[in-house]
Amino acid sequence: RGPHAQAFGVLNVPSFNIGLFVIPYLGAFLGPEAIVIASMFDVGNALSVAGIGYAWGLGLAGGHKPSPLRFLKTLAHSPVFVTYAVLLTLGLAKIHLPAAVLGFAATVGAANTFIAMFMIGIGLEIVLDRRSYLIAARYLATRYALLAVAAAVLWLLLPFAPGEKVVLTAVLLAPMAAM
Repeated sequence: RGPHAQAFGVLNVPSFNIGLFVIPYLGAFLGPEAIVIASMFDVGNALSVAGIGYAWGLGLAGGHKPSPLRFLKTLAHSPVFVTYAVLLTLGLAKIHLPAAVLGFAATVGAANTFIAMFMIGIGLEIVLDRRSYLIAARYLATRYALLAVAAAVLWLLLPFAPGEKVVLTAVLLAPMAAM
């Protein structure tokens, strides 16, 4: 349905809002081990969606001829991708951030849930035309059909423990991130 619709799909359909919606439930019902598994999934989600998907989606929306250099430049300008890539590199190199940086990040992070709920409240006032609701339903149907297949593959073919499968299924049911 055109490059803008394709870009919208690339940016939104495969994304997961794990931190705000899944992790609180997993922590409450399944404990800290579940949070670790969901966090590892979230790192992959952030790198793929806010990195590769972001660069791919912007390339589609811009209508430019595909170029590896343009792709890498867009990737380097994605704040989420750069943040995760730097933190992943620091973690693999066993470099720890100073306590002051971690303290500041914890303070800012404590406001995350409130701000997310506030933004959802603001977003509930959006009124769209009928066609937009049909388009949204199509994207959601595509998303949940693909996720149902992914969950079936997870449960039937992948060699994870049952507890890990529960966590990953919960993560797969997370709502779309607002990209």
